[in-house]
Amino acid sequence: MSPDEKFEYDISDGAGEYTLSAIDNLFDEFDAEEVAQQLKNNEEFRTFDEGLTDVLITSGYTGDIYSVSEKTKYLLNAVEDAGGSLSRPTVHDWFTGKRRPKCNSEGREKMFLLCFALHMDLAKTVNFFRKVYFDQPFNFRNSDECIYYYCLKNRKSYGETKRLKQSLAEKRNKQNFEPELSDHTIFVRDRLEQIETESELIEYLALNIPKNSLYYQTAREYITILRDEAIELAKRENTFFKKQFSGRTGTVTDFLLKVIYSGEYKTLIEDKEITELVRRYFPRKMEFSMAMTDNENVTADLMRKCLILLLFYNTYVKITLEDVKEDFNTFERFYSESSNVLNECGFAPLYPLNPYDRIFLKTAAGNSDYRIDGFRQIIDALSEAEED
Repeated sequence: MSPDEKFEYDISDGAGEYTLSAIDNLFDEFDAEEVAQQLKNNEEFRTFDEGLTDVLITSGYTGDIYSVSEKTKYLLNAVEDAGGSLSRPTVHDWFTGKRRPKCNSEGREKMFLLCFALHMDLAKTVNFFRKVYFDQPFNFRNSDECIYYYCLKNRKSYGETKRLKQSLAEKRNKQNFEPELSDHTIFVRDRLEQIETESELIEYLALNIPKNSLYYQTAREYITILRDEAIELAKRENTFFKKQFSGRTGTVTDFLLKVIYSGEYKTLIEDKEITELVRRYFPRKMEFSMAMTDNENVTADLMRKCLILLLFYNTYVKITLEDVKEDFNTFERFYSESSNVLNECGFAPLYPLNPYDRIFLKTAAGNSDYRIDGFRQIIDALSEAEED
């Protein structure tokens, strides 16, 4: 699918029984405090250890599903058989729910290793990343992940990914030029879908994916466009913001986020006043600035969060400012249009069991007269929930 082609996303498509129940719950009476408590306690969300246990069962695990030690041993053995390694304390902590893997390059490497070790195919890997790990399945600007895509599609082993990485490194060392980037992430994805042989793969990656690629280029372009639109809408919504508007990027972004989160610039004056729960779920000024620049520490999770925040604000503050009557079609349109943008950037569509996504879906679907106010009530309730 080219960037100009749009797909009509339906939130119920492909949803299982548990997800359908979560979708129905979106349309219950809106209660910001209830949403905040669910976020604080991780209620109604599928935890990583639950999802990982389900994956183990699908892969052939027949032991005690409640035994952390048995599941840890099974997974470590599978990883070792695949030719990789993970630390026992890390895997143990995953199954106890003490921690979940981070959405960064190190965490993603571990998740791909799991997928190969548990003999997942491409479809199962995509499902695992989107619905258990809560991150984009593949970064097609990363040549290693392109190799993972090819190998999963063709049911090759983890050991073969290592061999292909080495072949690519040798091919690049013989080149005396640095390849230029393709314009859109989905062009790379579509091309990889057509590649049939290993030699084709290595040739394509060597000629088209730089070793140190500029990641998330399409997402960054969208964030810049959406941010500029949000600034103009925030000026209309908040007169203080309009008066204090400055051409300096950092200052403007700071003002903008405070307006989005609170409706008033004078609330959340200092970054330190944002509580830990709010920090956990929502992008802050520094992170937003990272998302707009070629920062090597930026993650897919952060880019996706920035996109969703701006898409939600721009959609619903515009409706409020223009006094447009809402109906169910408004929610469907927000879901579909946002998911199209996320897809074009190589990210997963909005998912009702992803805690961050659910904040916006619940607010968009709830029976609140003013969606932006409902969103800000959740921000306030999260701060209050942390104090309890």
